[in-house]
Amino acid sequence: ELDGLALMRIVRERSEVPIVILSARGSAADRVYGIHEGADDYLVKPFSPAELVVRVKAVLRRTERTTGRPKDRGTIQHGDLAIDLDRLELRRDDRIIALTAAEFRLLTALVQAEGRVLTRQVLLDALYGPVQGDALERTIDVHIGRLRDKLGEEADHPRYIATVRGAGYRAVDGATA
Repeated sequence: ELDGLALMRIVRERSEVPIVILSARGSAADRVYGIHEGADDYLVKPFSPAELVVRVKAVLRRTERTTGRPKDRGTIQHGDLAIDLDRLELRRDDRIIALTAAEFRLLTALVQAEGRVLTRQVLLDALYGPVQGDALERTIDVHIGRLRDKLGEEADHPRYIATVRGAGYRAVDGATA
């Protein structure tokens, strides 16, 4: 069983998602420690709902400014594929390829990894958050197979997704396969 700070450390290792601690522990040392360990803000109970809303909005504003990300996330170009992160659409030759949400997240994670090998566990975490289990890891293989079918590629001749035996998968642009 994890306490809140241990859970926050795990989340922070995997993500830059904003974190606001809500705690009954209100000493200066507790607040400093929480922020030092990775929280973006620390709010002591009891608090008003209005204060929580204002603080969360402030953290989100700061996060948007510091990441430099505009409100729209844009489109990732990968070979002849266009991955529209705002519309959650995949296009090739101006035609939409229908993907499930899981397939879209998998393809996006692979392309954003820029050729690095992603293990099944990393891909599973990208889909569902931190989960464990060999049986669950095999669901990645099923999703990859369906994604390959929709992209019109064969595992033996990958244009977009290469299998790295014993390791996982990586995005390829066709020329490097």
